[in-house]
Amino acid sequence: MSNSSQYSPEETHALPMEIVPDTHHAETPPNNNGDRFHDHLESSETLSGVESSTDSNHLDATFEDAMKTMEARHRTALPKNLQGGVLLDQTYATEPKDLNSLLHEPNSQFRTELAQHQGTTDYEESSWRWKPNDDPCFSRCVTYTKAAAKLVKAVDVIEEQVYLLADGKNFAILNRVTTPDVPYGDCFQVLLLYKITPGPESSLGEKSSRLVVSWDINFHRNTVMKSVIEGTARQGFKESYESFSETLSQFIKPLSSSDQLLEPLQSSNQSDCKLFLNYFWNDHGLEEQGDGWQLTIALIEGCRLPSASPGYPDPYVVFTCNGRSRTSSVQLQTENPKWNEILEFSAMQEPPSVLDVRVFSFDSPFDQEIPIGHAEIKFLKQYSSAELADCWIPLEGKLARSSQSKLHLRIFVENTGGDEIIREYLQKMEKEVGKKMNPPSSHKNSTFQKLFGLPSEEFLIHEFSCCLKRKLPLQGKNFLSARIFGFYSNLFGYKTKFFFLWEDIECIQVVPPSLMAVGTSALLIILRNGRGLDARHGAKSIDDEGRLKFQFQSYKSFDRASRTIMALWRSKTCDEQQHKTENDQLDRFVYSDKSENESFSNGDFGLSASSG
Repeated sequence: MSNSSQYSPEETHALPMEIVPDTHHAETPPNNNGDRFHDHLESSETLSGVESSTDSNHLDATFEDAMKTMEARHRTALPKNLQGGVLLDQTYATEPKDLNSLLHEPNSQFRTELAQHQGTTDYEESSWRWKPNDDPCFSRCVTYTKAAAKLVKAVDVIEEQVYLLADGKNFAILNRVTTPDVPYGDCFQVLLLYKITPGPESSLGEKSSRLVVSWDINFHRNTVMKSVIEGTARQGFKESYESFSETLSQFIKPLSSSDQLLEPLQSSNQSDCKLFLNYFWNDHGLEEQGDGWQLTIALIEGCRLPSASPGYPDPYVVFTCNGRSRTSSVQLQTENPKWNEILEFSAMQEPPSVLDVRVFSFDSPFDQEIPIGHAEIKFLKQYSSAELADCWIPLEGKLARSSQSKLHLRIFVENTGGDEIIREYLQKMEKEVGKKMNPPSSHKNSTFQKLFGLPSEEFLIHEFSCCLKRKLPLQGKNFLSARIFGFYSNLFGYKTKFFFLWEDIECIQVVPPSLMAVGTSALLIILRNGRGLDARHGAKSIDDEGRLKFQFQSYKSFDRASRTIMALWRSKTCDEQQHKTENDQLDRFVYSDKSENESFSNGDFGLSASSG
């Protein structure tokens, strides 16, 4: 392949046109001795290494002046993340300008500590300089020797850092990393994009900043080792930026996005209505403890909530996930309630798939609840994590649709147990299946996530080769995770893929061996009515009740595949049924207690109509 351009089509899509001014360097023909890397990184002068301590004040002044110059001539939009994926996404308790200085100012103490932590030697920085081209950019070169890893010996690294954006609030720095000494090092160049943007302010007005580091590989020419290079680089960067994050947290306090967004709500006082409902045994988001997948919901407000009877409604909301429920307080006589409440679920062993939201109008403690709207939030299909952090959810139902009702929510799912939770879940499945289950490699897990467009917390449990029975049988693979059942096939470039949630499955049947199934048993999966409609192109048939049917056959080991699939499905359905039974028992207890207090009325309690 010709080396006529330094940027691949994917890279130019990932970055705006303004930040690709340096293409004239790529016209230099490559040399076998590796000198082309130095020719590419140097500008008008030969790189010299770290400046002497007597020039440090001059360098600092130059760096600060350059930031002010770039801020004055700001014309570039913030670039998108690179396509290789995000290595670090963290919010810190400092202003963007200070975080940028800590990471990139000359002779930064953070860089010194990071080099010691990662075992990096011979670390040298050139001074920051303006590159003389049509659109001058601020850049420097960093060289160092990276410590040996499991698969790669200690290698020399050349890193060019170029400012793409610095407007005082937003910063974008593109790092071009070359390693000429590694095998096939002349075939590729690694790209790292640092983006620093303002984070949310705290209730006290304290500012924060968000750091996002993404990466990609630009191959200059084809090589059969492309997938090996990508996999090795991905694993190496993952480990490197774990230590990067750990070291940076010693200089600046890291903040979670949920802490920042929920802080104003946590400091608000409880309303009289909330205290009243606490008296009647309802759960109002009491803080839950434990390690696992923590689901936190901030119920902010409602808009245009309807009333099932004349007058204004007295709305409250019930959230249900994995068979567990949390209930908000009642807001009296309002169609635009303001809750500002936080509801937390107990830590779960697997990430949640579906959140059921139901809005009721409160009449009295002893009357039947009146539904006025509902919604179902599917974490894997409808919203990304960023969208769930602050979203308006439209409500379904005859009354809600006619009024265009909606709820303002902030939803966060966090793994408080780390990799240990995944290992515990696999151990639980091992007991059900009776076979050893090893976690997949990070490369295979990342490929699985990209294939089905899943978030980074989704982890692959197992994959099985099989055949999807339709009019024309289709050979492919089943992909199983804690939340989904997926299928993918690529037959002569004709791709078929779909997935549905374990909660969507109504029943799984074993089809006896037949001639059509090549003498092996098959699995018939029947979905609930109205579920999995986006996967209907893979269905074998639709029954009279409108349920989709999928048949999978020709497993290499039908016994192991069927046991694994049944165990994962039963794990979801049994957990939900268990929690539903516990909730029903609690309801019966509350009802029996209510019968002894039928003489109570709303007038017996001092209620306030103020919103929570």
